[in-house]
Amino acid sequence: MQYIYRVFVFLVASHSPFLLAEQWQIEKRAEPKYPIKAAKEGIEGCVKMQFFINSDGIPTYIEPIKSSNSRLFDSAAVKALSKWRYKPTDNNYNKTPQRQTVALSFAMSENADIQNQCDTPMTAESNHIDTFRQDRLSMPIEARNFDTWKNSVAKIVAVLSDDELQHFFQSYSSLINNQLGSEKDKLKAFLISINGLDYFQLMELADIKPDHNDIAANKINESSRAQNAHEFPLMTMKQFFKTWEISDLTIGMESSLYDEISYQLLKVELLITDDGTAKLLRTCRKVSDEMQLALEESINDWQIRKKIKSPATVRLIFDVPAPAEDGAYFQCDYNWNA
Repeated sequence: MQYIYRVFVFLVASHSPFLLAEQWQIEKRAEPKYPIKAAKEGIEGCVKMQFFINSDGIPTYIEPIKSSNSRLFDSAAVKALSKWRYKPTDNNYNKTPQRQTVALSFAMSENADIQNQCDTPMTAESNHIDTFRQDRLSMPIEARNFDTWKNSVAKIVAVLSDDELQHFFQSYSSLINNQLGSEKDKLKAFLISINGLDYFQLMELADIKPDHNDIAANKINESSRAQNAHEFPLMTMKQFFKTWEISDLTIGMESSLYDEISYQLLKVELLITDDGTAKLLRTCRKVSDEMQLALEESINDWQIRKKIKSPATVRLIFDVPAPAEDGAYFQCDYNWNA
């Protein structure tokens, strides 16, 4: 069943006082998806994030600096902001990156007053995008206990690329596993060994080189994935619900896009990996670029958890939910998922 909740998102953007003129203006906004758990329980909240707009107008180094309701809305807010796009103002002819903050409020009614719950300034750090990253990676890691270590890791993670992040996790996991004793003793010894080190020193201590073959393998493009999909078995919807626990299988898009599939209904083929990640493989007929993007973004956000110990990677045929018109039927190209 598709749950539809109305979301009111209030925007407050600010920039560093050291940058006297506004450098960027919003060109494209993506509204955040109201978390299903929060909507069902009538929970409202807010998230304030700090980030940089890079020279391409793309938000980067996004991190929540204050949020309400146990960080329930953090993920939705960060995902939405990552899709925003900016264009330089007339006085920013060099496309200079700029540090900003944005506050998003999640409310069930227009009269909700929750913005002030997340009122906080950005952290006192460099307003230059390159030195910001360098300073974060050069700062001493506080590992006096697990909580201080977790906070230090969060600051480091915010400025790492996906490949760097994978290598970072691999490195500190290796350091933990190399300690002696019980799991608790290993963690304690690990924290003692890395307390006061910076990111670069930790990576040097672990001495693990990134596996470029693995990195390349993880960058298989979507067309290759679709071409090789026949190698995976096709699971029925009944089998799917026995294997996976689903809290959110919604498809969100602009209301005008539903006109494209309200009479000639649409089926899609998905790849469900063994870790519960869902990816769009193909649509049963050609659709507009806007529809393709809306499907991909919604499916990537699905929350799927395994019910069995070791599920296999499979394909799944999914009927895209839409407000069907009278006489609606599924229109698909012949033999499209063979």
